[in-house]
Amino acid sequence: MKRIVRKNGYILIGEGYWKQPPSNEYLQALGGTEESKLKSHAGNVNVAEELGLVPLWSYVASEDDWDDYEWLYSSSIENHCHENPDDSDCNAMLERIRTWRRTYLQWGRGTLGFGFYLFRN
Repeated sequence: MKRIVRKNGYILIGEGYWKQPPSNEYLQALGGTEESKLKSHAGNVNVAEELGLVPLWSYVASEDDWDDYEWLYSSSIENHCHENPDDSDCNAMLERIRTWRRTYLQWGRGTLGFGFYLFRN
């Protein structure tokens, strides 16, 4: 983005970050993700500064924000399958969302964060 945004232009990035080091079990539940795929909140800002961007503002999702997002996502799938029991994809959808929900509650809520970062190029 730095190359396509004019000098002194703004770059807004939404990026995940680790609130704490993830457990191996959580990384496996995420499909074998490596811890190095994400940085800390401060690490996200540091990377941008190393690229010559000037940090201007940041906002991180609260646990309430995360809960809203995760529970709305989960309930929309549960409700779809409840209202459409003949949908041939429902069993797979329910298995996936219920596994995801358990993963979120066990590890994700306390480990994974999400932030918006505004930089000047």
